Amino acid sequence: MAKRPIFAALIKLDDDLELYKTFLYLYCTKKKLAGEISIIPREQLLVLLSLYMKYGFSEETKLKAEKILGIDKRATLNSFNHDLTAQGFLVPHLIKKSNKDLKESLKEIKEYIESNKAEFLLFNFCFKLEIGE
Repeated sequence: MAKRPIFAALIKLDDDLELYKTFLYLYCTKKKLAGEISIIPREQLLVLLSLYMKYGFSEETKLKAEKILGIDKRATLNSFNHDLTAQGFLVPHLIKKSNKDLKESLKEIKEYIESNKAEFLLFNFCFKLEIGE
């Protein structure tokens, strides 16, 4: 079997939040290409989700999100959380149902990032061409 070429790009990021956001964007792009989601969440939702990945779902994180996103009403943040829940990125917390939690695959991404931050982080795409008859 012939060797398959690998195409790679080195991406330099300024901070952890940008790292989480980049991984989320790549994850969502993969899901969209696979037909598992219809749209990639808009920038504000990716930033909010990045904050939840980095800091967890807490009142402190919500306050941080309001400041970073320039939100002056909690209702707007609640609407964003509703959108993330409707899109399947947030799920009800197992114990405290009024809180949210990351879906399992996002927890795995967070764990991967946290355990490999000092090294290169890889996100692979595999494309398969299927020709219809």
